[in-house]
Amino acid sequence: MTHGLSRILKNIVFAPLIPILLMTIACGSAANPTPEAMAPASAGEQTPEVRIREIAVATEIPTAIPTPVAAAGDARSVSLLDPNAKQGGTLRVATVADTAHYDMLQSATAYTAEPMSQQYNGVLRYNPLDGGNTIIPDLAEDWTVSEDNLTWTFPLREGVKFHDGSVMTSEDVLASWNRILDPPEGVTSLRQDLLAPLVERIEAPDSSTFQVQLKRPSGFFLGAFAVEWNVIHPKKTLEENTFDLRQLKGGGPGTGAFKFVDFTQGEKWETERHTEYFVEGLPYLDGVTIFSVQTAQRDALCIANQVDFCWNISPEAVAEVNNIPGTTAHIWQGAAANAMWFNIEKGAPWDDPRVRRAIHLITDRWAIMEATEGLFGKVVVDWSPPNMAFSPTDELLLTKPGFTLDKDADIAEAKALMAEAGYAEGIKDVDFSVRGGWAPREDVMAPIVQEMLRVHLNIESNLRAPQGGQWQEDMRTGIFDIGLGSIGTNLMDPSDYGTNFYKTGGAQNLSRWSNPEFDALMDQIDVELDQDKRIALWQQATVILDREVPMAPHHWRIIFNAWYDYVGGAVRKSGCGIYNCNRYDTMWLDR
Repeated sequence: MTHGLSRILKNIVFAPLIPILLMTIACGSAANPTPEAMAPASAGEQTPEVRIREIAVATEIPTAIPTPVAAAGDARSVSLLDPNAKQGGTLRVATVADTAHYDMLQSATAYTAEPMSQQYNGVLRYNPLDGGNTIIPDLAEDWTVSEDNLTWTFPLREGVKFHDGSVMTSEDVLASWNRILDPPEGVTSLRQDLLAPLVERIEAPDSSTFQVQLKRPSGFFLGAFAVEWNVIHPKKTLEENTFDLRQLKGGGPGTGAFKFVDFTQGEKWETERHTEYFVEGLPYLDGVTIFSVQTAQRDALCIANQVDFCWNISPEAVAEVNNIPGTTAHIWQGAAANAMWFNIEKGAPWDDPRVRRAIHLITDRWAIMEATEGLFGKVVVDWSPPNMAFSPTDELLLTKPGFTLDKDADIAEAKALMAEAGYAEGIKDVDFSVRGGWAPREDVMAPIVQEMLRVHLNIESNLRAPQGGQWQEDMRTGIFDIGLGSIGTNLMDPSDYGTNFYKTGGAQNLSRWSNPEFDALMDQIDVELDQDKRIALWQQATVILDREVPMAPHHWRIIFNAWYDYVGGAVRKSGCGIYNCNRYDTMWLDR
């Protein structure tokens, strides 16, 4: 959705703040440890800096892709080998590797998935050769399904070795999946609410077979099962660490194409080739070095060719890269929502839907879009990813309270709701937790939202910015009043984001909202196989979300990647989403 809005920040004046904020973001990165990749070629040179300025970036909003389909027949045995690929070299990647711990099961941020996915495999995977639009075997050789679509059988590859030299068996797969579906006390499975309601039981009939029995047929089971968070660990490693790998540096041995070498917080994550990887000929690379840097530094490293592959750069940097011969830029839908959450468990005022809806109404998404133009890719939509059958049309969205261009009626209703709730004079000393650190999104947006709250509702807040991975942990443990950040969905399907974001007990229901009427509709959506009926049920569910506002959505993310053309095998994401196709095993260097 694109809108050529001419007005900027109507009803609120803080435009002089924006250049200062942007300058802070551009220059503040110097306080962080400088990765080795940023060291100049000759002594005395300085790290290149990106000039943050207003520019017009022509970008096409990518179309969201629904849950990938299973590759059929012979397509499941697709070879990932490239006859043109060359062996050797270390891929230098500019991204973020700011994980708060080392357990993928208990993480929900790309700051963990980006560095760690390359070290592991799942039973299935998203096909990197078609951008993740199909599901193919990974540790499984293939699969079969019973006539009633309830029993899924996965024959496993034999002789697969973990990084510690031990041989993988179905007992390792069973232990890993038991932890996903029914984690022990003290361990949080952030994929449990997506899969556990579907699965009746899992079994290992023999050492080379894994089997899943479903409670009912499901149209999104394979897509959910193949999500690359669902990695396989040695049973022995899980048991030795009481099934909690958060403090095990590097996350413990996997079967992936690359082995963990070292991690320095705020600087880099290093891996090396797993020489006994089960796919003969892969990986091509000797290793991968991920430099964990803020967006302005990523932009600079990319433009200066001090890295080979750049993840999540700014639209401004895309415009620069497009002017450099021998480069490729790729825009894809990230399936991540930027929003504000409320700590409902704290009680008043956040447990009052009138207060939450008032904040939702006064938030000017379109003003934020203009104020942050050139910094990151985004599109305004409500409770679903954009460009989907489940999301509203452009025309309908612009008529919805909270999303209209003219905010006068929204602001008037918001003030009335606050007065009705007993907060006509506002709310003081609010703890406003902002996802900080590695991208100029929330850092820039937070003061804008803070000022909207102050001007329109007399809500006075104190900003603080835990780093990305820590912000996620703080939000889950309730260390906030209101929080601004972003979370992602694994599948472009309400059975994922609807359950994950909004349903009672959802892994990323950071407000801890609960509504039995909404939960019942989600139960119907999960079992309904007719797409039109599922859309109608979701539309009923969004009426509740509009009224109750479990979180106030701002934007859905668009991601900009870029690389130099001597990098082969880079994935052009389409059906992958932000958390899949991040394994680097099919990438190679021609330099």
